[in-house]
Amino acid sequence: MARQGYTTVEDLADRWDSPEEARNHGPRDLDFTDSNHGFTAQSSAFTAMRLLQAVRAARMIATIPGTGHTQGTLTRSTSPGGSSLEISLDRCTLEETCMKTFKVSRPRLESQGSDALLKRQHRFIARGEVGFIQVKHLISALPEDDTGTPSR
Repeated sequence: MARQGYTTVEDLADRWDSPEEARNHGPRDLDFTDSNHGFTAQSSAFTAMRLLQAVRAARMIATIPGTGHTQGTLTRSTSPGGSSLEISLDRCTLEETCMKTFKVSRPRLESQGSDALLKRQHRFIARGEVGFIQVKHLISALPEDDTGTPSR
């Protein structure tokens, strides 16, 4: 999608008329149909379902006041405590917001990224973009199994 110029959350929300259309037309529009680029019928259907979920979430985000496209700028607080962006990225605050917004239970730790990953993705979102972070930069919030207990 980015190669086609769709780089913001708003672009994702408005690319199709509905999330269902994204599921139905997405495989053809984005070239992930069966036997194309290594996709099987099952993986193509799964990816289309994930696209539906992403479009649904993007539409929800686009309707939240203050989350619209900021044309590449981040609003920073001038308070001595740091930026409003960094303050809003407290893990507890994000978990509470997620639970209230989506009416779900607290996300499990293995489903969450590290604090650094969350801040990086949030910076993309604040600019109105869907962040692309290479797999080699993804860090889990959980420590590796063989590292033992972390020192404090």
